[in-house]
Amino acid sequence: MNQYGETIYGTRGGDVVPHTWGVSTRKGDRLFIHILDLQDDALYIPLKAKVKKAIQFISKTPLSFKQEKDGIFIKLPQVPDDIDYVIELVIKQ
Repeated sequence: MNQYGETIYGTRGGDVVPHTWGVSTRKGDRLFIHILDLQDDALYIPLKAKVKKAIQFISKTPLSFKQEKDGIFIKLPQVPDDIDYVIELVIKQ
């Protein structure tokens, strides 16, 4: 919990409804994508909000993404194998 506490405590349910790959939480302009089960190195997130940046939460490594009309496509460096792989999206407000 020490590692991901910021993505859980003091947050609310995120803008993205739960999916088979995981869930989301939100705090202010930051949307945390918790990937719990993904078998690919890319993820499409249905999201109307515009995204400023996407980073891997722990390493703070920027992630490549493409904003589309109804969502965002994120390219990951590899298939996540962590129990909870967290992506932080900064949303334009």
